[in-house]
Amino acid sequence: AAALKARASEVAKAEKMLAFAQTQLGEMRKSEGLGAPRADVGDAFGGVRSKSLAGSGPSKKAELPPRDSSLALAEARVGRLRTVCAAADVSSFDDLQRWLREVRGSAAVPGPDVVVRALCQLLGVGHERRSEALRPPFPPMVWESVREEAGVPHELWRELAPLAPCSELLKQLAQGSYIRLRLNNVNRGRERRRLRHFLIDWSPLQELGEQLDGQLAEAGWLDPSVQPFGGWALALVAESMCRFLLLGFELELYQPHEMPMIYWYIDSLCALRCQLHTAVADAATAVFAKPPDKKVANKKKSKPAKPPVVGANGSRQQLALVHALRELCRGLIMLLRYADRAGVGGIAPPPHAEFTPPPRRFERRFHVFGYVRKPAPLTYTHYARVVDQLGGMEMSDLLKGASGCFKAAKAAVDKALHQPVAPLKDGEKAELTALARVAVANAVCVGSLQQAPPSAGAKLTFSWAAHAHFPCVAFK
Repeated sequence: AAALKARASEVAKAEKMLAFAQTQLGEMRKSEGLGAPRADVGDAFGGVRSKSLAGSGPSKKAELPPRDSSLALAEARVGRLRTVCAAADVSSFDDLQRWLREVRGSAAVPGPDVVVRALCQLLGVGHERRSEALRPPFPPMVWESVREEAGVPHELWRELAPLAPCSELLKQLAQGSYIRLRLNNVNRGRERRRLRHFLIDWSPLQELGEQLDGQLAEAGWLDPSVQPFGGWALALVAESMCRFLLLGFELELYQPHEMPMIYWYIDSLCALRCQLHTAVADAATAVFAKPPDKKVANKKKSKPAKPPVVGANGSRQQLALVHALRELCRGLIMLLRYADRAGVGGIAPPPHAEFTPPPRRFERRFHVFGYVRKPAPLTYTHYARVVDQLGGMEMSDLLKGASGCFKAAKAAVDKALHQPVAPLKDGEKAELTALARVAVANAVCVGSLQQAPPSAGAKLTFSWAAHAHFPCVAFK
């Protein structure tokens, strides 16, 4: 109730109460072994009074969870509510995105419940109850985020702010990004459906951003290689497309024989995000890097040009995660292709799939990307070319390539964990740790296959316990 008032003092008070509640839950765990077992007092939980009040109508049996499970759920909710109360610490668009990802948590654990999502929307994203008293308004945060992602100097960016085309586009980008962030606070099925509409509605804004970049270049404000608005819009689209595909695993929408093409498309999007960051960094370095000091007589002692910092801490930290996702996707593609060629059960298309040929199935899975301006949608021809290349490789080379990808993924995760760009939050650590478990488990599986091929009648199994998007593969 205190947090619902959306005032910094009340939210701080709510955070203290939640911290006290979390401490009390820890004390309650010490009393788990006390009292009589539930089986001995089962009649007390039979719902006799409720049945008498319900009358002659059929009643649903109440399923009471075990006490340890109830305490674990309560602790998880209180912990996420404390994270929500950190909305007052948000000072930038990057902070807001990291805060939302922290509330959502790792893909290795269940997502937040409706209470947490509603409070998150109320305090950090929405405008309903003066949430802007807790965080800065959206337009200034988006404006600064575009500058950070492009590496444009502050002085030049302040001169662009009063221009009418920039201020007009800023309002539209702020509204579009607000809609995108709202999707973090709905359930997964609704988030995926609304992402479909978001990608379609965002395409005109992409075009406006690219046009504004061209106008600023023609007017002499920016170099043609520096495209802050178009690049920022493209990065948001690539991230949303990845999220759209990954949610399909959580919702169990994909068949095993479809997983290679899904991971292939995710790999392509991750490669685009890495290439975009590299291109933006190169352009910013070439245009905005500070030249060495000419007053220094000794050239050996003069400092080299200092490149500008491209991207906020959170986005650069996400880029390290993207590198790990790329390697995991590539390793799984090779491993699944090996299983298909080895004739292992569990990956063949079901009987009803013969009525939907692979090109048609590919089109239906990715048809929403055809409405996106950039990146250009990939076709089944591109995917078939990759399948043919993998089909021409030796089986031992497939295993060797998969092993190298999983080891590279583990190395990328270790680098992100031990050399972070910014201090990692608990959710980011949990996500990276889960990805490391998947990489190690699949590397062990590939190592066993290199020692001995799968036996006749072996079946491919997937375990999603470590991560909701990337399985641990086994041959049984």
